[in-house]
Amino acid sequence: MAQAKHQAIADKQQILDTLRPKSVLQPMTAEATDVVPESQLIEGYVVIVRFPFRVGRESRVKLVNGRLGRTERPKFGNEDPNNDLYLIDRGSLLNISRGHFFHPEGGGRLSTH
Repeated sequence: MAQAKHQAIADKQQILDTLRPKSVLQPMTAEATDVVPESQLIEGYVVIVRFPFRVGRESRVKLVNGRLGRTERPKFGNEDPNNDLYLIDRGSLLNISRGHFFHPEGGGRLSTH
């Protein structure tokens, strides 16, 4: 009985360790918030649960109600996507590259301007 309880606690801890954010990104301007897909924002933050964390431009977009929107990104086999976060570049000129930046590991602040 005690061993089963200990295992249940260990299982819960493993779940928490897996799902607990390692870091977060916070868009600092309205423009920055606008390029992050709504599905990636939780209370205004992009949650990072593993490193390295890669960010790049979404190249699969379509015009929806006069605004650029994401199209479904197909997943083939066991291939991981190139980026963990795809930003929608709404400018007339491209400002975000397909491989814009990556955060190699946790600890400390990452600031881009």
